[in-house]
Amino acid sequence: MEKKDKPEQHAADRVPSVEDMRKHPRLGPLVIRTVFETHRSQGKGYVTNLSLGGAFLATEQPLLMGEAIDLLIDLPWNMGKVTASAKVVWLTSEADRLERQVPAGGGLAFDHLQPLTAEKLHSYMRKFAELAARIDED
Repeated sequence: MEKKDKPEQHAADRVPSVEDMRKHPRLGPLVIRTVFETHRSQGKGYVTNLSLGGAFLATEQPLLMGEAIDLLIDLPWNMGKVTASAKVVWLTSEADRLERQVPAGGGLAFDHLQPLTAEKLHSYMRKFAELAARIDED
């Protein structure tokens, strides 16, 4: 019986997943109260996933692609509030909101985080991961 060779898959042919392209691990789903300000307006929303590179901000306030945004994120567990500057890098579509029930809002890429902000976010993410691991054990 002749063995058929499988076509070789070259690294250049593989399409990386979004997770593979991320520089920082992402945590979610989350619900973290956040207030924000753009050059046009102020608003409220929730960070629903978070990494040291950015976040998803769920909000009914319209965001614009490429818009600069200043955030005040109220971390749970009395960990305090952190401020961060970011840029809107993608928006949820109307179709996503209707068909997949994705909240209105946008993906944010953080600008350079201040050391204290990065430290607090890292501490929060570590605590979240520890608690999530305990839940998974049960």
